[in-house]
Amino acid sequence: MDILKVFTRDEPIAGLEISDTHIRVALLEFKEIKKGKEREKKLEITILAEKPLKEGIVSEGEIKKKEEFIAVMNDLLKGIKSKIRYSIISISPNKIYSKLYSFPKTVSGEKLEEAMKLAIGFQLPMKLEDVYLDWEKASGDSQKNEIFLATASKKVIDNYIDALKTAGLNLVAIEFFPMSVNRAAVISSGPVMAIILNNEGAEVSIIENKIIQFDRFLPSAQFSSQNSFLGETRKIIDFFESEKKKKISEILLIGENRENIKNQLTDFFKEITISNALGQEIFLSSAEIKKDNGNKWLVALGAALRGVLPRSEDELISLMPIGTEEAYDNQKAIIFSEFISNISVALSIFFVVIFLGIWLLMVSFQKNFSTRIISLSSSAVPEDALALEERAIKFNELLNKADSSLILMQKTSPILEELKLKIISGISVRNFSMPSLIDAINISGVAQSRNQLNLFKKSLESSEMFSEVNLPLTNIELRENIPFSITFRIKDPITLNYVQ
Repeated sequence: MDILKVFTRDEPIAGLEISDTHIRVALLEFKEIKKGKEREKKLEITILAEKPLKEGIVSEGEIKKKEEFIAVMNDLLKGIKSKIRYSIISISPNKIYSKLYSFPKTVSGEKLEEAMKLAIGFQLPMKLEDVYLDWEKASGDSQKNEIFLATASKKVIDNYIDALKTAGLNLVAIEFFPMSVNRAAVISSGPVMAIILNNEGAEVSIIENKIIQFDRFLPSAQFSSQNSFLGETRKIIDFFESEKKKKISEILLIGENRENIKNQLTDFFKEITISNALGQEIFLSSAEIKKDNGNKWLVALGAALRGVLPRSEDELISLMPIGTEEAYDNQKAIIFSEFISNISVALSIFFVVIFLGIWLLMVSFQKNFSTRIISLSSSAVPEDALALEERAIKFNELLNKADSSLILMQKTSPILEELKLKIISGISVRNFSMPSLIDAINISGVAQSRNQLNLFKKSLESSEMFSEVNLPLTNIELRENIPFSITFRIKDPITLNYVQ
């Protein structure tokens, strides 16, 4: 067992695209490759998989037939060789309201947060208690502070969380298609229009300097008339250009059945370049991605790219009840607790079997030895009797040592349980040493910061089981990734003698 992985609990996070016609999953992982004499880590696609959805299972951006959705999700996950526990999902923006807010550069910090809350209270077109809401700071404009906000119905989001949890997936974050495409596609500094096509319509976004400036969903009814769709697209472009005083330089198309739309747009917007969106270069090593330059997988890959971010650095919009770092830590804690419980049960059974086996072996040896003694007592003493007696004494000593070792192993389990409860976020344990119940226990590892190391010491000191916690002052010059070695003792070893 890799004890380090048990304590750090690092696992990959997949990206999941859920549309009205399909579910797609992508997983990116850092792989160590040899380059000359040195080794370096390279981001690679390790999983690409998809399953179609029958009409009506997901419609207008929400799950309509939950049981059928779960069945398809289970079927998809069963077909993947590697087990996926965690996911960031990207859903249709059909049910999502988003807007970019601008404030003067002088409004920052707490004032910016207060101004944002005030704007939400007056401008949000739905009741605050009915939605999950999040925003992120947008960069790129030196003259003003921009905040990108998104909201979604609690009912819709809770349905996704519950369905995926039933299928065995723990959600870390929920975003929507334009956010994922913006991350995964090759997009110039812009402004650029991105049109994401599916059976229910088109999501039209305008992106500048990797910031979503405008977002609107056009339902498929707009496509019943060619002029209607082109007219709506023209209105969006004219509105943006008049507001921002900038020209749209390119229209990028994403999704299936885009060639017909591409021809229509090319004929109508002769002054704008119409292109199929391309995936980032890091994706193109995959043969599946090369088929259409990654266009088909942009949403899933964009969500997967977010999954490789350190959780502490993920401050992007997530339409969940809690933040991404907290969601990941909560799910990790649940799985880790289940793991420890299963290990404890397995160890208990193992120790019982070993104990019974040794006990039966000792009874058998004792019986045979007694028989041998009786036999020897009734006969003449052979020349090698002293040697035989000496071997018997040594054998009994070895049995006693084995019995003592088993007892110590049994009494270690509650200590590990208590230690698991006292390890906090940001502490990575590398080594654990416990010579005996009365000797000092030593833990060494790495702390992300000095504050987390001090909190870990206080956590151990608060334990009713541990005492004499000692953290030597070393590596004082380090502020991050601080190696440490901490020792402590069992407060009352005698109580552990009664642990069954």
